[in-house]
Amino acid sequence: MPPIKGLNIKIQDVRKKPSTNILVMRNADDAIALKLLINNTHKTKQEFHALVLGAGYIGLETAASLRKIGAEVTVIERARRPLARVASEEVSKFISALHSNRGVNLICNDSVIELSQNSNTKGGSASYQVLCKSGAKYNVDCLIVGVGVIVHTDLAQHAALQLDEGYIRVDGRMKTSNSNIWAIGDCTVFEHHEYGDSTHIESVQNAVDQAKIAAESIASSAKEYSQTADVELPSSTLEQFNIDASRSTPSRYNATPWFWSDQFDSKLQIAGLIKNTDNQITRFDSDRECSIWHFEGDVLRCVEAINSPKAYVLGSKWIAEKINIDKAQLADTSVSLISLNAP
Repeated sequence: MPPIKGLNIKIQDVRKKPSTNILVMRNADDAIALKLLINNTHKTKQEFHALVLGAGYIGLETAASLRKIGAEVTVIERARRPLARVASEEVSKFISALHSNRGVNLICNDSVIELSQNSNTKGGSASYQVLCKSGAKYNVDCLIVGVGVIVHTDLAQHAALQLDEGYIRVDGRMKTSNSNIWAIGDCTVFEHHEYGDSTHIESVQNAVDQAKIAAESIASSAKEYSQTADVELPSSTLEQFNIDASRSTPSRYNATPWFWSDQFDSKLQIAGLIKNTDNQITRFDSDRECSIWHFEGDVLRCVEAINSPKAYVLGSKWIAEKINIDKAQLADTSVSLISLNAP
């Protein structure tokens, strides 16, 4: 997030002092703090105006929740479209229309440059004037920062671990450049057989699946050490991590990433990554149900499903099993997805 004049508070301080009316949205406590703020402003929900920084998953889901209770909501996004880092143009267009139709003021290609507190406030609650780079000004009751985080690499640097683009470099078994240290989650960049040697994924699924690989790798290393040092490793340890004693090397990370987001009455589900894809098919099964299928050549790499759990489930299966899809049939909505056969 670029510097904002008048906002000299760190995110960790924001979480400690939600009474400042400048909030983040990371967990249930943050959501409760926002709810308490709205209920204690002596304004009706329709009079309450929230400004959300960032049109990623966090910002958009927060905006949708606030708009559903009747609050006025403005979202400011620096990029030219919402979800620019994680979704296709088609999904961004759908999301933009979804929010605009529900009354969210979604502004892209702009950023907040100054924040000042108004002296005239109703009921004694804090109120701010927000100035944007475009010159637009907004009077708001709270500012919600939904722009993500920067990885803290101090510990990694102290341990002399290899870093890559600000992330901790790990191999397919989650091992860092130090053979005795593993890393998982949003802080890592790693090998992936489908997406290349510099894959970075920010999701719950990725962190959980990487944790399983790291646990197996750690347990396998302990087993190898016990054999070298002639120290017996308890069988319960092998069983706990489901280590196959006959396998010489642990598994490598090869999970298909997946993501989801609920906004208003719509559900977005994504399997795979758009990275390296070069052609796509958009399928409309109804006015509310569509899916975008992304290919690298003839290989299916990603499916984005909007209100289409069937497309998401089948797409996930086809990607994982590397099934060749007949594109003509896929594009033909008279052919049901469930009956779609590989050529």
